[in-house]
Amino acid sequence: MKKKDVATDGGVARNSSTVPVAFAVGTRVRTSPSATADGMRSVEQTGVIVDDFGEVLAPHDQYGRDWALTKRWAVALDSGSLVFRDDDELEHEHAR
Repeated sequence: MKKKDVATDGGVARNSSTVPVAFAVGTRVRTSPSATADGMRSVEQTGVIVDDFGEVLAPHDQYGRDWALTKRWAVALDSGSLVFRDDDELEHEHAR
């Protein structure tokens, strides 16, 4: 996997030209709430991206199913849990 020239500054990933990068390993993020087993929405949580599976993801239409689809990012939450999220389920921790 090719790594980008990325540094973090206050939890926001930036490339060598200081332009904010969408997301990268090491970026602090806030997760979008997800449904729980009882159908309720979970509380947003913060964490850090620990792995990027972007180069190994198959297009979702190749799975032959519409459940248990893979996600791009592994996020270690501050609570100690590990979750998997796509770009649209994350935002930079300090974006608000």
